[in-house]
Amino acid sequence: MFHSNNIRLRKMEKSDIEKYYLWRNDLEVTTTTSPMLDVYSLEETSRRYLPKWN
Repeated sequence: MFHSNNIRLRKMEKSDIEKYYLWRNDLEVTTTTSPMLDVYSLEETSRRYLPKWN
């Protein structure tokens, strides 16, 4: 983990999946961070990341 007064970086955790899903599907976020505007369902997001914790 890396952290400072303004930033904290750590590995993604199982509890982050829903937050990541909401962030990844926020058009205000993806228009500035992603060249491809793919929208993923919560199920697709979980399928992609849950195997890491099973």
